[in-house]
Amino acid sequence: MPKGIFESRPSFFGAAVLTVFLVSCSEGEFGAQLEGIGSAREKYEELESARVTVTDSFTGRVIEDFRFRYEGDTLTYLYWATDGETVYAEYNNGSRLCYGYGGEADWTALTVSDDGFYSYGRGIKHRLTKKSLFFLDAPSVSSVDFRDGNGVAVEYDVKKLNKRSDKEKFSELTTEFRLDKSGYIEVFIREHTLSDGGEFAYKIEITDMNAAGVIERPDFSEALQSR
Repeated sequence: MPKGIFESRPSFFGAAVLTVFLVSCSEGEFGAQLEGIGSAREKYEELESARVTVTDSFTGRVIEDFRFRYEGDTLTYLYWATDGETVYAEYNNGSRLCYGYGGEADWTALTVSDDGFYSYGRGIKHRLTKKSLFFLDAPSVSSVDFRDGNGVAVEYDVKKLNKRSDKEKFSELTTEFRLDKSGYIEVFIREHTLSDGGEFAYKIEITDMNAAGVIERPDFSEALQSR
């Protein structure tokens, strides 16, 4: 089923990228300096609508595009992704799930009563609507650098980080948050190197915050078009 095809894709959004530690942003030496980021992550989960664009920093290619809007407690979204070869699109309005791949003729459609159907909302969040999209582990931070009024660069002590991670091990990890005047995250950049030598870098941009109109299901060919 499509639910895990790109959600578990190891190149960018696998365990190494979405390693999450359940700690307060106030913990650690730099806790006070990270409060603004912590607040911004919470505010992200409160958005009614937005567009999320993920770009591979090495190639400059958009690899994921996600437009969402809550209708009450139900999430409606249009999702597009590519691993460089396969293109995938998905539309979900809470009662109808449509998905398909490049090279196919039309959407595959499922309704609530069909096996394999799933949906998201305020209670069960899509991974791209969660604050964990923006990595932060306050106890492992080694430095915080405020840039240009709205930028915050965060560097991690990988020895501390690796002790807290039961999955991937890092040899380097840095992130940067850029906030708008209202304290919402506009840009998040992450670069990390794993102990096995793997290097990853991506940029997440959040636009159309609380400004997205009704999200309709497009024609299949339109949904698959490159971003």
